[in-house]
Amino acid sequence: MATATTTLLQKHFFSSLKTERVNRDHYGTLQQARRVIERYIRFYNQKRRHSTLGKISPDRYEALRAA
Repeated sequence: MATATTTLLQKHFFSSLKTERVNRDHYGTLQQARRVIERYIRFYNQKRRHSTLGKISPDRYEALRAA
C-alpha cells in the first residue's frame, strides 16, 4: 500500500513529466513516445536538479555524500 509521501512524490513526478515532456512533444509512434519518456525518467532520476536536494542533481548529491 502506498504511503502519503509516496503518493505525493508520484504525483510530483508525473506532473513534471507532463509539463516538461509530454505536453511539449508530438510523438509519431508509441516507440518514439517510450524512448522520450525513458530518457526523461533517467534524466529526472540522475541529472535534474531537485529542490529537496538543495537544487542539485541526484548524481551530484550522491557524489558529495561519497566524498
